[in-house]
Amino acid sequence: MSQIILNSAENSALIQTLQQSDSKVIPSIYSTKEVYAPSATTWFNQSPSSGGQPAAGSSLTYDLNKYGIAEQMLFTFRVKATITGTANGQFSCAPQGYIYELIDRVDFLSSSRVISTLYSEDLRAQHVNLSPAALAPIVQTAIGARYGAAMAGGTNKSEISTDYCLPIVFGFMKDINTQPNLSFMESCQVRITFKQPDSLYLAADTGALLSPLANQVNVRPTAADAGTLEFEPGSGIAGTLPVLQVRYKQYGEADTAQLLAENYNAEQLNMLTSRCFRENPVSFQPTAGLTTTFTQTIDLRNVDVVKAYYVFVTRDQSGQGAAEVFNTLAGIRTANQCFDIQSIKLTASGQEICTIGKTQNLYSRLTENGQAFNAVAAGSAIAAASVTGGNSVGALHLHNVYKIQTGLWENDGGGAWSNGWSMREMTNMRIEVTFPPMLPVGTAPTFETRDRMQDQALQANMTRYTLHVVEDCSTILSTASNTGRTVNSLTN
Repeated sequence: MSQIILNSAENSALIQTLQQSDSKVIPSIYSTKEVYAPSATTWFNQSPSSGGQPAAGSSLTYDLNKYGIAEQMLFTFRVKATITGTANGQFSCAPQGYIYELIDRVDFLSSSRVISTLYSEDLRAQHVNLSPAALAPIVQTAIGARYGAAMAGGTNKSEISTDYCLPIVFGFMKDINTQPNLSFMESCQVRITFKQPDSLYLAADTGALLSPLANQVNVRPTAADAGTLEFEPGSGIAGTLPVLQVRYKQYGEADTAQLLAENYNAEQLNMLTSRCFRENPVSFQPTAGLTTTFTQTIDLRNVDVVKAYYVFVTRDQSGQGAAEVFNTLAGIRTANQCFDIQSIKLTASGQEICTIGKTQNLYSRLTENGQAFNAVAAGSAIAAASVTGGNSVGALHLHNVYKIQTGLWENDGGGAWSNGWSMREMTNMRIEVTFPPMLPVGTAPTFETRDRMQDQALQANMTRYTLHVVEDCSTILSTASNTGRTVNSLTN
């Protein structure tokens, strides 16, 4: 049978053309593939060098050791707090996506100069762009909901004690050959600024969030008991404050000499990498009683070379009216969710560049093989979960994060730089976001409408929302060979 196939192949013009091609290889000929130089891998739990107990607006700074090339950073901490006044069946809760409410931004500094910044919006966009396998541990350790327990003895309290572990991945850490060589660079720091770590939520035993105020269905954060809120290092890690765990890589003497000779034989090492840029968010309040679609626009002020745009809408956590109403359903709606968007339109100089609807958005991550990739598609309905199973992120509606991708989706193993738009000469760039009609007053969300905005019974206190645009930008990061000084030398 094999000979029949081979004889037929000899009469095929196509196969014989391939047979004579310079691209032909015989894969069964043994050859050793690339072998990375052996290295020493070490993990260090770094305590903050400045900053005290985290509070809203405060920050912790970590001085990075000069122990080699930084491959990975994990921010690990435990939140402990008690809420008084809970009734039977009520629990303290850190809902899905609460990590975005805790952390305002993460800065990477070299000799006190900010090289790269990740805002909480950048973190959300980064998580949306991951493969399912990469997103799964982040759901488990950072994004999923956490529930407290009722305290014994009829004290009418609920206590929560939960661990978080957030991977911090700056743009230059996404590729193995641009990871920072801290032993050669000027002294570097990571600074983490907190947003609102003094509030939690109440939840029913079904997992739905509750109002801390009587006779209201509005979901608002509730203050933890004074003096009970603590931030600790996390399970299994010694110390008193959150810990930044850094994984370092060091090569042997000969390999290090070759690395330095090839990387720093010129006056400076120039690396093509990326950084995030956050456009100024736009806070808005829908008009009461709308039964048709409505729009909101945001002007883009950045002038960098942009590889991808991320667009999403969240509910404001502060500044809401006294009678603003937001209902949650276990596994279906949560306080930090991304709301339903019908379509987005990007224009420059008044000309339309693209319009993307919610179904087309699921195909926005185009890969080299012509197929699209999406880790956070809408999926199937999620049943109401008990307090013991809150790690689903379906209620966050991450599929409502729209992506405008100028090139190809790159993830595992980095990938080639495939495209970018220079925004310097693209004047009056604007994104117009169209929303579906709001749910009428008193309408319970169904699976199809679970991520919709809602009209209000007291329409003078409509919910306020914020429109976010995050951009993944290209940059050339330069490190001077004689001093180790590192700067963003070229962004357009």
